[in-house]
Amino acid sequence: MGKSLAYIKQKCIVFVIALLIPAVFPQYCFSAKIAVITRENIVPYATFLEGFQGGFEQRSDKSHILKVFSISPPDVSDSDPVRREIAAFNPAIIVCIGSGSLNFSVKHFPGTPMIYSMVLHAPRFANHGSKHILGISMEPDILQKLKMIKRIDKNIKQIGTVYNPEESGRDVEAARAVAAKLGLQFEAVPIVSPKAAFNAVEPLMSRLDAFI
Repeated sequence: MGKSLAYIKQKCIVFVIALLIPAVFPQYCFSAKIAVITRENIVPYATFLEGFQGGFEQRSDKSHILKVFSISPPDVSDSDPVRREIAAFNPAIIVCIGSGSLNFSVKHFPGTPMIYSMVLHAPRFANHGSKHILGISMEPDILQKLKMIKRIDKNIKQIGTVYNPEESGRDVEAARAVAAKLGLQFEAVPIVSPKAAFNAVEPLMSRLDAFI
């Protein structure tokens, strides 16, 4: 059997990330220390890490030093032991796997160049004013997403979502504009906490043909 499309896409992302390091940050790539920060016990992250490490080991240039640091859920916002380990390693570049790792790195190592992958809502990190953060976002194109909804059921007219205005306000406004062009009615309910989201979903669902 051939490899699945998801597997092929993931390997392509690993390849592109590997290319980004010397291409975008060449001044840091002479005998550079590269820290990879990931989350524990998440299979897609582990698969990405395996591919990245495999590609790194196959490089002809052996001058770089790669070290992996794992953070568990309580550490995502703050972890003194892990932070101290990374600081002692003093990486020239940080590769962040997942949103938690990127958030952790932006908070504790704002001056270090970062490359990320498997991150949702990556544009919000650009608002920190950090021009040295780049990578491959998992953001779906809203136009393609809404077109697919219409292809699934052409009778869908009313769609909606719940959202945090601080994190997704611009995304929601973009979705509203695209929905209008496609003849869809779009209802977005602002929430400020996960608990509020649960309370808002049920009454909203009763008014919608599709929830996004």
